[in-house]
Amino acid sequence: MRALLLILSLVTAAPLLAQDSAAVAASARDSALTTAPPDTAALVIGNQTVHVFRGKVGQIGPVQRVEMAAERVRMAARPGPDSVRVITDSLGAIILLNEVPVFIVMPADYPPGLGVPPSAYVSAVVSRLRMGLDAAEEAGSVRAIAIGVGSVAAATLLLILALRLLVRGRKWLAERASRKLPDLKISGVELLSAGGLQRVILLSLQAVAWVAGLLLAYTWITFSLTRFAYTRPWGMVFGRFLASTSERIGLAILHSIPGLITVALIMVVTRALLVLLKSFFDTVARQRVKILGIHPDTVPATRRIVTAVVWMFAIASAYPFLPGASSESFKGLSVLAGVLVTFGSAGIVGQAMSGLLLMYARGFKPGDFVRVGATEGTVMELGLLSTRIRTVANEFILVPNSTVISGSITDYSAAGREGHPLFVTSSVTIGYDTPWQRIHELLVNAGAKLTGTLRTPAPFVLQRALNDFYVHYEVFVPIDSERASALPGLRSELNALIQDTFWAAGQEITSPHFYALRDGNAVTIPPEAHPPASGRSFHVSVEPK
Repeated sequence: MRALLLILSLVTAAPLLAQDSAAVAASARDSALTTAPPDTAALVIGNQTVHVFRGKVGQIGPVQRVEMAAERVRMAARPGPDSVRVITDSLGAIILLNEVPVFIVMPADYPPGLGVPPSAYVSAVVSRLRMGLDAAEEAGSVRAIAIGVGSVAAATLLLILALRLLVRGRKWLAERASRKLPDLKISGVELLSAGGLQRVILLSLQAVAWVAGLLLAYTWITFSLTRFAYTRPWGMVFGRFLASTSERIGLAILHSIPGLITVALIMVVTRALLVLLKSFFDTVARQRVKILGIHPDTVPATRRIVTAVVWMFAIASAYPFLPGASSESFKGLSVLAGVLVTFGSAGIVGQAMSGLLLMYARGFKPGDFVRVGATEGTVMELGLLSTRIRTVANEFILVPNSTVISGSITDYSAAGREGHPLFVTSSVTIGYDTPWQRIHELLVNAGAKLTGTLRTPAPFVLQRALNDFYVHYEVFVPIDSERASALPGLRSELNALIQDTFWAAGQEITSPHFYALRDGNAVTIPPEAHPPASGRSFHVSVEPK
């Protein structure tokens, strides 16, 4: 409010500085050197630049011409309407004020690059002279000043009322937006939560209110400046700027409408094409249509690639029709975005290629129970950049696809797709003092008690190794491959059954290590292959303490 009152006082006090038309015309001598380019001088009447003198008349330069013109205008001006007309002479256009020649517009005075006919330029000079004379006369009129003050006061009240309405409107809309809002979702994907949407709405309302307030203040300043003769040229400059800016914005919007319609049509066609492609790929996934090179398991990956390619072509086609696409700033931003994507997406591209390789190699798919390195669990999502696995402890582990590709992958669920059973395994090591037939029997009996064991094939045992002190046995128990995700629990159950079965039979589960002291003259080869005796021997006896 204080700022508005200060501007109002400056605007209303400005006309009082000009006492009459003669004083305003005389001030042209001082302002000529500051309102015109070097080697030129401007004739200013009523704070209105009437004409800029550039040429010489004999030895009389632009500054002397301005002083002479200002004096002649002062002498020729009279109260009431002034008569201004033009006479064409060989030197140029002679401007007459009340039948008194005041100055001449020569071809040397025309501004460089004059884009209008000389007659139109002279007509503009005459129009500015009339405006300057009217402004100079109005500046000394108490009645005109009073009317201007009243107009500015009324405009100020309207401005205050409009600003208050604007503030109240913003608060009312903010209160409406503060109520419970739904989450912003598109196709089930949450783009903004209710709190985030509310913050966006509040910031948008605040921005719109500021813009509207600044436009109202700008309009008030322009109107106030045009109410007084002395400040009217400034107000006209403000008004022309607002009008030209609005015109440029409006024309830009009108010119961009065909391009925006083209972009919208491209997006609509692209969307329709993607709907058709989705229907086609769904048909392939259901195996109603067979396409060479596309397996039902790779349909999601293929659809993503085709969708990305279609969108790239759509964006490339729509780019030239976007408003400002041909501007240098738009091109610079495009180059900058390209550089950032190039340097920042090297790792992403590698991960994406690994993801595509996994998808098309069909090593595993979501829902399979797999082991990737030291991680064992159910595949929840096979993405383009990473694989998401849920362990038995409900730990969700994100494994980069490059890591998956670089190591070995064990897919326990793949046996069922190939028509084979899945085996639960467990290992024991038993000393050589126990017959291997007994160990085989006990392990098979323990495996037969496992929950959900298949009848065929029967459980079996393999002797993996004959170590120094014990034999390594491994039992294989067949189960339905659909129970692959239950493997950790089945392994634990099988180990418990082996313990119970062995203990019930009185069999220890041990891996003995022996320290042997032997006669070095005896050899461990068959007797028939013994070498001749050497005749030397020794005997060792161990007596208990």
